[in-house]
Amino acid sequence: MTDTYTIGLAGAGWLATTWMAYRWGLHSQKLQRDAAAKSAAESRKRDFLAVMQAWRVEIDRWHMHPGSCGFERHPMVFLDGISGFRANVEMIRRDFTKDRRDRLDELVAIVPKCNAHDTDKVLKALDAVVAYVDAE
Repeated sequence: MTDTYTIGLAGAGWLATTWMAYRWGLHSQKLQRDAAAKSAAESRKRDFLAVMQAWRVEIDRWHMHPGSCGFERHPMVFLDGISGFRANVEMIRRDFTKDRRDRLDELVAIVPKCNAHDTDKVLKALDAVVAYVDAE
């Protein structure tokens, strides 16, 4: 009888430890997935902000034109960058909650509607998007 009892106790102990190890493993995997998702979102945000800063500098840059008026900005830099801007926004869009995503969409929709020759309004619209993303 002792042998059956000992074997049953060992079997129950083995099952209990196996189940606990399985559950702790699932919890550990969940923690790892959550940490990886948060890290990926931060990385996408950092990349987005870097691209926006580079685009902002290009939009605001004065180019020298010898034999003409001197220095001027190129509005085509803004127009050529809109498709890349929309693609970069789409990369970070799902990192926002529903309400914040709606506000982001509102700010993003303003940028392509800006007049390419009105650099101050373009930069103001871009700065609003960057500030909103950076606050997340």
